[in-house]
Amino acid sequence: MTRFTGEKSGSRLTARTPVGQGVIALSALIGLILIPIIGIFSFEIARYQAGVQQLEANTDSAALAGAAMLVTSRFQKPTDRLRRFEEAEKAAENAFKSTFANTGGQLNIILGSTLTTSVNVGRGGRLQLGSQPGYCQFKVEAINPANFQVVEPDSSDAKAVRFSALFTGRPAFGRFLQLNNLVPLYSKSTAGVPILDVVMCFDISGSMDDSTRVSMVNRKWTMPEPERSQIDAAWQAYLRAKADFEAYLRSPGYTRAECDTRRANLVAQFNDYLNLRKTLGLTKGKLDWAQIQYGTLADCIFTPLEPNGSTVNCLFPQNLNVINYTKLRMNAANPRLPYFNCNERYFQETGDRSAVSGSGGLDCAIGGGIPVPPSAPSNYACACPAEPDGITDIVVHCDNQVNSKPQPIFGTTGPLPIGPGSRFSFTKKRNPYKGQTYSFDGLAYLTEAARGNLEPARFQQLENTLFKKAIEQGQLPSQGQVGYQAAYMELASKFCQPAAATVDALENFYQALQGAGSDVRFGLVSYETLSSPPGFTEKPISDIAVKDPDVPNCAYDVNSTSPGPSGPFKRPILYMDLATLKDPDKDLIPDPTDSTKPDLTINEAFETYLIALRATNTAASLKQALDMLEKSPRKVFARQVVILITDGVATRDIAGNPSTSLGYSQSRDLARKANEKGIPIFTVGVAQNAPVEALQRPFLGDELTPAAEGIATLSGNGARFFPVNRNSIIAPGGGQVNAISQAFLQVARSLVQLIE
Repeated sequence: MTRFTGEKSGSRLTARTPVGQGVIALSALIGLILIPIIGIFSFEIARYQAGVQQLEANTDSAALAGAAMLVTSRFQKPTDRLRRFEEAEKAAENAFKSTFANTGGQLNIILGSTLTTSVNVGRGGRLQLGSQPGYCQFKVEAINPANFQVVEPDSSDAKAVRFSALFTGRPAFGRFLQLNNLVPLYSKSTAGVPILDVVMCFDISGSMDDSTRVSMVNRKWTMPEPERSQIDAAWQAYLRAKADFEAYLRSPGYTRAECDTRRANLVAQFNDYLNLRKTLGLTKGKLDWAQIQYGTLADCIFTPLEPNGSTVNCLFPQNLNVINYTKLRMNAANPRLPYFNCNERYFQETGDRSAVSGSGGLDCAIGGGIPVPPSAPSNYACACPAEPDGITDIVVHCDNQVNSKPQPIFGTTGPLPIGPGSRFSFTKKRNPYKGQTYSFDGLAYLTEAARGNLEPARFQQLENTLFKKAIEQGQLPSQGQVGYQAAYMELASKFCQPAAATVDALENFYQALQGAGSDVRFGLVSYETLSSPPGFTEKPISDIAVKDPDVPNCAYDVNSTSPGPSGPFKRPILYMDLATLKDPDKDLIPDPTDSTKPDLTINEAFETYLIALRATNTAASLKQALDMLEKSPRKVFARQVVILITDGVATRDIAGNPSTSLGYSQSRDLARKANEKGIPIFTVGVAQNAPVEALQRPFLGDELTPAAEGIATLSGNGARFFPVNRNSIIAPGGGQVNAISQAFLQVARSLVQLIE
């Protein structure tokens, strides 16, 4: 048999040698070994990357929590920076562990290991691989976001948080591949407040002090017994003699001679009465302060409460004339609301006797050279025997001395006299007269300080006449002191709610931004009937009750559609353009309302000018805020934000005209404009009663509230609505400062983001 080893019939057959067969067998063997190894290796790489991504999510969460605490910590003062960072460090650690636990199943599946041990190596520590899977080391560092360098926690540049973690994992096929059985997974995340331009729209409408505890005061000249009865008896005898004389004039036996005699006797009897009143009035009479009503301002004026609140204010300008308008308009609902005796108040301020002459048939012609001291009541040593009724003043309760004996707000049978209480002192924190201490002791001190009558020059005019008895009885100080009126204004502003609580919250918010923002600019638009600018020139505080010549005796037409008269003078409306944050307690800025005034700190600007005024013009404030952001050059990557704080809803259009419907529509149009520009409008609602609370949600709300047309919803870009429970907006106490501050801090937390 022959074996073919060559070609045959045009075809070629190649003989397989032993060497060729070996190469084929070796290649197959290598493929069977390497392909699974490559697949396993690729699987391990993908698994490792997934593990790192999951770890990054955990460190992101930790860094954000730490930065949020850095912003919202109660320790914001420069001396408390270390404590602030310690809080942030703890918050980051808790968030890391919590997130790890919540996502541990995913990480377990990916790496075959759960978090068994976590160790904080400290700010200067070095992360190292553990000896067992599931072991993790981490550290929290303070970062200067301007250059992302690590700084000391108490440094003024410590404005961001970096969280780094090294997790020890186990490869799935480590043993099979003869690799190290443990692998490190590393991640770091940095979070803080980004480059930010934020404008605050701050409501200073009249209702922003409706929860303030106040007293409605009747300031009058009183006589003690038995002198009061003596004067009254002389007056009644004169009236009887006068009636007899008038009857004689109509009698058939009238003669001119007899009439002259009778008239001379009547004049002598009146002069006897007048001399008796002058003598007893000036020796026994005294200035007195009767508390007619007290409670929150809203309770005193409205029963029941009105949704829109009151434009009557606790502090200048008080708009007291509006009380009479309210009384006429709500007489059926609140018949016991005292009226504002504008004639009496005007007389006490100006000494203009025409203000009370003929009012109720009273004759205030004093005669006899008896001087009328400034601010004297109309019945001071006058022929008129009656004490003036109604209210002449509203003062803020600055402690618990006024109202030490609780009485019902309504239904009282008469005035509630308030005597001296335990004297308390107040040291001014702001200029002018910063550092000076003033004593206050009940209703008399508060009323006269508010009027400016405890200033030295004014006090000297009154101390030996109008104030004499009150000084002897300890109801007033023995001498005047410069700055008493300013001290009352500063002290009382601390008790005007919710305005004071909202100012406190604003100061905390500003301090938090200053402590956590590396590149933040802040601006403020305060708003009432108008928005700022324009501002108004400040007028003398004592002139708050000027008579309206067009409305005799302050009687207003109850059927009028007008909201009633406002006070004659306005406070400046605070406007602060975008500027880099400063230390709110130390750094001085020019007075934003008047460059000729002394410089003041940021907090002093807030506390001095954010005082309740008139109506609510939300639309104008939003327009002013958006204009401010638009005209100011925007930094690269800067985030622009508007924050709106209000206790109500829009009641005016942009021009300041009364129109709720137009105010609503214009505000919503501006929110849509903000959306187009990528500007969120965070809203904080501090409604003081249920009707307003119900109105605020659809007007201010976000997508989490039933408010498809809310300002926060329409502005988008992550905006949120933060309502403050109305039960916390009471005065005093009630946690209102904390509740509003928490809402502001929720806004601050929303501004924190990853920056590295």
